[in-house]
Amino acid sequence: MRRRERVIAALGAALVMAAAVATTVVLVAHGAHEVAPEPRSDVVPADLGFRALNACIPPWQGEGGFTISIDVTTGHVEFAALGGDVDDLAARDAYVEAINTCLSQFTFAGQPFGPGHRIDAIAERLLAYDLAWRWALPCLSGHAVPVDAPQLADYLQTNLAPWANFYDRAPDDDFDALLDVHHACGTGYLPREAS
Repeated sequence: MRRRERVIAALGAALVMAAAVATTVVLVAHGAHEVAPEPRSDVVPADLGFRALNACIPPWQGEGGFTISIDVTTGHVEFAALGGDVDDLAARDAYVEAINTCLSQFTFAGQPFGPGHRIDAIAERLLAYDLAWRWALPCLSGHAVPVDAPQLADYLQTNLAPWANFYDRAPDDDFDALLDVHHACGTGYLPREAS
């Protein structure tokens, strides 16, 4: 090698080293930082609608049934008794009032007592299956929420919404903790940020 070629090679190596050092300094100074989690919304996601209702309704003691009305503009739910024991209207009205007081603390998203988010396209259902197995199910397991893991055949049947019952077997004792788990794990068909 001639002297000129050696000088050019040494200069090139020095420039490469300088670029590597500069890149390292920039990455260390401006590299990845821990991202603060998004604050949890207190809006009850649609797939937890029945869980919130169960948290507010003690066992039904009377005869008759009940109705639930949903104001879709505000997301508020109202409980009402149908029929029942007419000899004790005060007790029935107190029962209904206690439930409505409890439900008033929640704002519900979407259709909280429906059959679950509908996905018709097979490609989207396969993506939901992949999301469930790669993210939602391990996340729920990590939060000690038992799940009956759906199989691929469940996702290929367009009349089923296997993600709709991911939270059905979660403990009933602390709905606020369940909202935290939902915030961490999502719906099972959308990434956490979009749930």
